Amino acid sequence: MEHTFLLSDPKLDCLRAVLGRHALHMFTPTIHVSEHSTRARDFSIALSSGFCVVESDWGDTKKEAIDYHVMHVSLADHPKNVPMIEELLGKDGKGQLVYRRGMPSCSSVHVGGAYATSTHLAEVVKIEVLEYQKRGIEDHVRYDHSILVTFDNARQFIFSPPQSMSILGGLEFTGDAATIEALIPKLTIRCTLE
Repeated sequence: MEHTFLLSDPKLDCLRAVLGRHALHMFTPTIHVSEHSTRARDFSIALSSGFCVVESDWGDTKKEAIDYHVMHVSLADHPKNVPMIEELLGKDGKGQLVYRRGMPSCSSVHVGGAYATSTHLAEVVKIEVLEYQKRGIEDHVRYDHSILVTFDNARQFIFSPPQSMSILGGLEFTGDAATIEALIPKLTIRCTLE
């Protein structure tokens, strides 16, 4: 039985919103930080207006229990699973109520400083969606496994399912070159956004 889980064209368009961005700020309710990666249920990348939410769920096939991950990408007004709060500041000169809207405490990851030099703020120039396939006796799975982001100075980071615990949903984020180099040969580039 075939099991295919690929990002649709509208979902790929959501990723296109990240192209051209310089410093990336990502928000999530909680994170787990290890030596070479950061793990979270989802990451919400701040855009000039709104957020690009990247997340992944785990599943397995019924016959052969082959693990797979289903990547989701969407645009949202605020970070996923981070409630927005509004604080009443008072009234303006016309008697209208004035609110300040913001996020309460949440975890965040800033990608920018490490990807820049003193004279150049690196820009996202390419996003590659990498797929994985596994064929069993009766089941065959094919799914978008990772999202590789490349800056104009050749630095990269990748979103991928947790490598150490395959039955967990969520994503790992890393810019560690050795980790990326070890992961890439197992995958195939399905599409490139530039």
